[in-house]
Amino acid sequence: FGLATFFETTPHTKRFDVTQTHVSMGTLSYMAPEQRVDAKNADHRADIYSLGVLLYELLVGEVPLGNFDPPSQKRPGVDKRIDAIVSRCLKTNPADRYQRVSELMADLEPFAPVTFSQLPRKVSRVDQVKLQVQRAARRTLRVAEAVALLAAVTVLGLAWARVHWKPPPPMPAGMSLTQPDLRVEATFTSPGRIADTSNARRVVVGEGLDAIAIIAYGRPLTLDGRTLRFPPPKDDEAEVGRAQLDIVDKDGIAALFTAEVSVAPRPLSTWQMLRDTVLGRNRNPQAALVLLGTPGRYVAAILSGDGEPVTFEWALGERRGTMLGPPSPQDGKASMRLLVDRAGQLTAFFGTDGEQTPIGAPLYLGTDWKKHFGAPPAPQLGCIDAACSFRQVGYEIGREPPDVPEPMVLESGPPRSTHVAVRTTAKKPKPAPKPSKQAKR
Repeated sequence: FGLATFFETTPHTKRFDVTQTHVSMGTLSYMAPEQRVDAKNADHRADIYSLGVLLYELLVGEVPLGNFDPPSQKRPGVDKRIDAIVSRCLKTNPADRYQRVSELMADLEPFAPVTFSQLPRKVSRVDQVKLQVQRAARRTLRVAEAVALLAAVTVLGLAWARVHWKPPPPMPAGMSLTQPDLRVEATFTSPGRIADTSNARRVVVGEGLDAIAIIAYGRPLTLDGRTLRFPPPKDDEAEVGRAQLDIVDKDGIAALFTAEVSVAPRPLSTWQMLRDTVLGRNRNPQAALVLLGTPGRYVAAILSGDGEPVTFEWALGERRGTMLGPPSPQDGKASMRLLVDRAGQLTAFFGTDGEQTPIGAPLYLGTDWKKHFGAPPAPQLGCIDAACSFRQVGYEIGREPPDVPEPMVLESGPPRSTHVAVRTTAKKPKPAPKPSKQAKR
């Protein structure tokens, strides 16, 4: 249709012009003659002309151009009475057309009779229930079809991923636990005991009057009496958790880190198990004791919750490696130790309090073993994709024995005090020389 004017229906009808004098907008074949000349002054009778063009096109299959033939001549079977209706709509002078659409509707009404195949009847309660059941069945069927389609697409997608996508190789447990981008989850203090002697400094987490600072990374950490726990990770939580015993004065010539460790696999939903099966993912819940120096330098004793071998892992600059020990206990519980003796020999143990088994062979670092860590190491507790608990956590630092004072030395004379034991190094006087024969005479 041509675009000329639109009206706003309000108590006071307003007319808004979208064109100007001698300006027209629209499709030329459907525009009334006066609209082509001056669209601004066109009225509703231009729409009646356009409606006549559409009616002619519907009956004949083409728009009327120039001196056009009546519809009944172009299409046999069209009622000749319609010719007059179409012709009146397409008059060049607006005054000769229908002045109202209602007049056109009245003339077309006889050509569109309305018939009914049956008389309308009142719908009974039973029929209403049947209709509701049919609608519910159709909705259920559509939902079932959508679910089946979604399941099929999911299975096909997972199958494709299993064939074409290979998961990256798993990161070593020690490296996962010591990655520097683990965010701090909580800091708190635990009761415990700190004992200093001339030969050692001992720190025990649990019951005691001293306060021991603990920093949790990656996952939440809870304290239950003498036990530190990492609860199973939730879906939106990281799989890796680490707790650091933030103790001071860590320097020494030896170190011993001990704990009773328990690890259990996290519970998985059906969807997670299906996804792991399709993608070929093998989960290995693990708990570890770690001695961490500067970033990237660590040693770790690792216990598995799936019966995999216990592991002794280290990364100390250029020295890196892993040793496998016996299978982890089926119940996921063991007493574990990391020991660096005074000779600089590093050994990892697991077992029970009465019997400890080395994990692989000892790692010899030398008496200056702290340089391999870059700094005096800090004790850490680690947990990967599991529920982990650490009980009776202790850390002991061996120190140089106290210097024995040198004994007091007197060159001559009696001792100054009879209460102080001393030894003298005063030389005995030499005997007088024997007189010569000449002297005897």
